[in-house]
Amino acid sequence: MMSPLTRADIARIREGAMVITTYDTAHGLPLPNARWSRPRRVVEVFARKDDINGKAFVCFYTEFGENARLSGGAKEGDMHLRIDAS
Repeated sequence: MMSPLTRADIARIREGAMVITTYDTAHGLPLPNARWSRPRRVVEVFARKDDINGKAFVCFYTEFGENARLSGGAKEGDMHLRIDAS
């Protein structure tokens, strides 16, 4: 079982980091047979703050082909994103 993202995990999401995401979720949790993306390189971090409840969050863009980017975000406690260790 995957554990929720911690404040330290959020801090690790920087330019050059590789992230893996899923949109196959229910109530914020990945479904048992969730399909995960291939690792995508973070190319820009455009926001990093704490929300009104004190949880750290980050907003970023990942590479997506030659001339495109995908926006993404993660907050402490999220389970829809993994940081690739490779």
